[in-house]
Amino acid sequence: MQQKIDPKRIRTDLDTQARVETDASVVEEYASAMLRGDEFPPIVVFHDLDSDVLILVDGFHRLEAHMRAKPDEEMEVIIKDGTLSDARWASFTVNATHGLRRSAADKRRIIAEALRHEKGVKMSDRQIAGHVGVDHKTVAAVRRELMTGGEIPHVHCREGKDGKAYAVKKSEPEPATEVEGVLISLPKFRDGKPEVLLDVLLGFFQEEYLQSLAAAIHKRFNSARRTRSRVG
Repeated sequence: MQQKIDPKRIRTDLDTQARVETDASVVEEYASAMLRGDEFPPIVVFHDLDSDVLILVDGFHRLEAHMRAKPDEEMEVIIKDGTLSDARWASFTVNATHGLRRSAADKRRIIAEALRHEKGVKMSDRQIAGHVGVDHKTVAAVRRELMTGGEIPHVHCREGKDGKAYAVKKSEPEPATEVEGVLISLPKFRDGKPEVLLDVLLGFFQEEYLQSLAAAIHKRFNSARRTRSRVG
């Protein structure tokens, strides 16, 4: 149901913000656009019927911008019925295909929260990946990290696509590396295909960063080859 309501009624403090943080520059940009008269898509809130609480799920930047630009005006929203648990589960899908691009830290937080959620605790890596909108190898890496740290228990069975429960095969731990305070489990090259590792890295780092890293590696290797050629 879409309607206009007082934005002050909407709760933003119930842990439904999937991002690590709100980008102040984006809020400022949106607020300026709203003052110019630009229209934005309606935000999405869940209505918990038992508590009569409106919970923000999609539109944290838009809501904050509206509160800056037009704090006394009603705001266009889409209201869906659902509990706080439903709202949190829905929040994991936000910005997977639209809006402000999710950072590597955003993706990791979303995956971790989905793995802890009551709906996701027994789901497979592929099911979580499909819901969140990331590669299943990235989900597997975060799962291993959380299990190693004791943040989530080892699950002995998971739900398959057919809804049936299947036993989880134990696998040997993969080597792990620490990058900027984030533990990333790096898979070995299977069948000589480094793309396996690339998929994991793309889940944690911006594409531009990896391109710069690849260029630096290529330059280093070329320099080493020239040195060996001169010595030879």
